[in-house]
Amino acid sequence: MIQRETRQASNGAQISLKRLNSDSNTSAEDKYQVNNISRGGLRFTCRENYDVDERVELTIYLSNGHIHNLNGRICYCHNTSNDKGHDYGISFLDSYLTFE
Repeated sequence: MIQRETRQASNGAQISLKRLNSDSNTSAEDKYQVNNISRGGLRFTCRENYDVDERVELTIYLSNGHIHNLNGRICYCHNTSNDKGHDYGISFLDSYLTFE
């Protein structure tokens, strides 16, 4: 796979996710640390279970105080080598993230 986007360290960015199906008990108030981020998606680690291709609404809290609301799709899941859970990738569906 060829990397098309430059990824940046998240520098303290966090996300909260909201599942688009109504039978979930995951709260949008749960925040997860972002591992890396690009204009087209991001990677984060959490203990929650998400399915590949699951659609989510996400809020990104950048360290500079900017907040972005986007729609996304879980595009991959990898188990971590420790007990922190899974590494997930999210691709942004409706727009690119712009860094101000």
